[in-house]
Amino acid sequence: MQSDNENKIKNLISCGKYQKAFDIINSIDEKRSLSEYEYLWKNYLLSFIHLDKGEFQKGVIQADIMIKESKSKLNILGEIDGYIAKIENIILLAYFNEGFQLIKEAELILKKASNLQFKEISQRKAYLIYLKGRIYQEKHEIIKGIIYFKESYSISKNINEKSGMVWSLHNLGILTLGIGEFEEGEKYLKASLRYSEEFDIEMAVIWNLIHLGWIKFHLRDLNSLLDYVKKSITICKSKNYKYVLTNCYDLIGHYHLIKGKLDKALSYFKKSLKLREQRGYLNLLPQSYYCIGEVYSQKGKLRESLVYYQKAMDSPIIEMKEFYKPIYLSTMGKIYGELGEFDISKKYLLTSLDLLKEKKMYIMLFQNFSISYAKTFHYLITLSIQNNEGENIDIYLKELHKISIENPDFKYISHIYNLDKAIVLKQSSRVRNQMKAGMIFKKISIEEIDDVELKIEAMINLCEVLIYELELTGREEILKEIENLSDEMLKIARSQYLYNLLVETYLFKAKIALLKLDINKTYEMLSKGQKIALEYNLTLLLRKISDEYDSLLINKDKWESIIKKQIPLQERVNYSRYEFLFSKMVRSKISTTKEKSERPIYLVVLNMSNGYCIYDRNFQDKKNIDGNLIAGFLSAINLFGKKAFSSSKSINLIKHGEFFIIIEPKEGYLFSYVFIGHSYLAKTKINSFINTLLKSDKKIIRKLNMLIKSHRDISEEIKMEIDQKVDLIFLSKKIINT
Repeated sequence: MQSDNENKIKNLISCGKYQKAFDIINSIDEKRSLSEYEYLWKNYLLSFIHLDKGEFQKGVIQADIMIKESKSKLNILGEIDGYIAKIENIILLAYFNEGFQLIKEAELILKKASNLQFKEISQRKAYLIYLKGRIYQEKHEIIKGIIYFKESYSISKNINEKSGMVWSLHNLGILTLGIGEFEEGEKYLKASLRYSEEFDIEMAVIWNLIHLGWIKFHLRDLNSLLDYVKKSITICKSKNYKYVLTNCYDLIGHYHLIKGKLDKALSYFKKSLKLREQRGYLNLLPQSYYCIGEVYSQKGKLRESLVYYQKAMDSPIIEMKEFYKPIYLSTMGKIYGELGEFDISKKYLLTSLDLLKEKKMYIMLFQNFSISYAKTFHYLITLSIQNNEGENIDIYLKELHKISIENPDFKYISHIYNLDKAIVLKQSSRVRNQMKAGMIFKKISIEEIDDVELKIEAMINLCEVLIYELELTGREEILKEIENLSDEMLKIARSQYLYNLLVETYLFKAKIALLKLDINKTYEMLSKGQKIALEYNLTLLLRKISDEYDSLLINKDKWESIIKKQIPLQERVNYSRYEFLFSKMVRSKISTTKEKSERPIYLVVLNMSNGYCIYDRNFQDKKNIDGNLIAGFLSAINLFGKKAFSSSKSINLIKHGEFFIIIEPKEGYLFSYVFIGHSYLAKTKINSFINTLLKSDKKIIRKLNMLIKSHRDISEEIKMEIDQKVDLIFLSKKIINT
């Protein structure tokens, strides 16, 4: 009977079912005193149960008890197993030097065990080799990690050690993915998942699902990503695996981030952060801060993103997990560049570059992180060009060329070198260099490249070279080529869920339409961009679109004059070349103007079916305006707008003298806001008011609907309720989001 229990416990341990094995030990303990082996197993199992729950300090304590007991009983295998349990927990506390020291001590003890069974010795030897790989993995010394995992897998396979095979394959997959080999990484992870399901090693199943999900994240296969993360969350919640659950939250948060659901992504990242803070998972805190920073960066709130990236940088764990630091430095350097703070940006990027060079981190992908030595040079080159600092560009380019020659297997590096070479050529005033640059950009644009960001950048630069050619020649076919490129960018943006790019491209296409003197198409493109920017809360781009709307309305007479005079295309390009450049128009995130304001004049809510005024508010200290009179005026404009655009959509913004008028039809009501000044803030306010009235406060809208059906005016009570909301939204200096 004792032998049966012993075999059962060993099998459960080999499959990672520590809790089940622990339950058997407990049931034995209730019936009789535990044997020496059973007592040691109990501590070993507790150490791994704590590991799975993310309670690493507790895991270390249990392992120390096991080591001490084994030493006193002269039990060599028990002592080594205690070391193994301790090292597993130590690694996740990021105590890497201590981990190496413990491995060395365990290997010395193992050498004394030559009289024990070959399989028992080989099993521990494979495990200690695996743990070396784990430390190198955490330190991001990829090649060393791969070597140790392959050696560990080979030994485990020879002795049919299931757990060793599963975890060695799993970590081989992670490291192979780390150097951008998606196909090979997926092959290792799927093999590990297959074995872990076959051997019923639950924790390995979860981690394999998560990392397969991260591969799908980089490949933008979101349906597969969601399948993997849902399966892993189900297991984690059923078994109360908090540590690994936080990693699931990071993954599903990035699913929503790609989808453009920024607030939902933020909620998952904050949920993960809260759990990590509560449970003391200090090694994962920088990861949470980085994720939250990504959301604010995507929203265009660059200063807020820097706050979280800095919090990650200030974490003590950064000094231990060396590969984190260059990631944060490079990310922050790029953002400072976008903010126009070139000296700070350069400092961060150069520091990141030194660290990457020291560690030979030519490329690194891990979960949501992505960085490379070559890409950091690329940021420095583009930053130097933006800041008119030409003295170091040739040095950066030569270094990049050298790296691409030394690493011929990394095609990614040669693509970056060619892109930067073309970007430098593009700065030349010589037509020959411009054409050379255009040829390189075109080649990159049509090649099969995994890095979508690189491809997009080549396409944008190609657009600008073509604009230069269009300026020189005025040929219509060049404008057509630019249009085709913008269509291709739209396709990529949609397929890759790149909502910033999607809005930017609509803004660019609006400029193309304006250049072609198609005012209606210009409005249509701006409206499409605005709709997406509103839906996905892209604040900076909303402001840019708003500026374009305002500019178009203010300069309406000028454009009508250009149309009337039939000014040639070449002259139109020369007239607006700078603002037509994609990089100047939409890619720059630097705010060149002070925050603009708007002054509320008049607000009205109409019944769309009959144009009757339901509610109106005059914000001026002038004689009261007749609401029904203005209501009739606005209804007429709205009807005209539908006909003018041959569309079911109404005019969104019109100009009347010094006044701007926003018109928004929603759910049988027509909301209109008259103001003077900048339209971005005005649109934000009217949208907030509409959401408050139609969604947030159902009580008011129900009362309004009843009054409309009974053909009665609103009561003073309802008017006062609406007035309070109007005061809060339209008279506040802050934007109220609802």
